[in-house]
Amino acid sequence: MDRIKQYLQLAAIHDRVVSAVHGGPPTADADDYFGYGTISGTGDVIAQFAIEKRTLREYDAVRTARFVVLAGGIIAPVLNRWFFVLEKIRSGPAKLVPLKRLAVDQRCCFLRWCSSCSGPARRGGAVGRRLQESDL
Repeated sequence: MDRIKQYLQLAAIHDRVVSAVHGGPPTADADDYFGYGTISGTGDVIAQFAIEKRTLREYDAVRTARFVVLAGGIIAPVLNRWFFVLEKIRSGPAKLVPLKRLAVDQRCCFLRWCSSCSGPARRGGAVGRRLQESDL
C-alpha cells in the first residue's frame, strides 16, 4: 500500500511540474512531429544494423521510411491530441487524477486496440495468418 501512495504522490507532483513548466497541457507542433519520426527512423536503422546484423545491401529503407511516416505523421499527432484530452481530466482529489486518466486511457484505447488485433486473428484474417506462419 505504501508503494501505491508513493506512486500517487509522484504522479500528482509530476502533473504540477509539467503544467508549471509548459504553462498548461503538453502540446506539439510540426517540428516536434518531425523529430519523433526521426527518432523512430534512427531506432529502426540501429535495429537493422546492430541487432539484426544486416549488411548495407540487406538494409530495408522502405521499412525505415514506414517507421518515420507512422511515428511522425500519424502516431505523434494522434497521441498529442489524446494526451491533451487526458490532461483535461482534473476532477476529484489530486492523488486520484492520475488513476482516473489511466483508467480512461486504458478503457478507451487499449481495450479497443486489443479487440481490433485479436478479432482478425480469430477470424483467420491477415494478422491470424501471420501469427500462424510465425515461429511464435
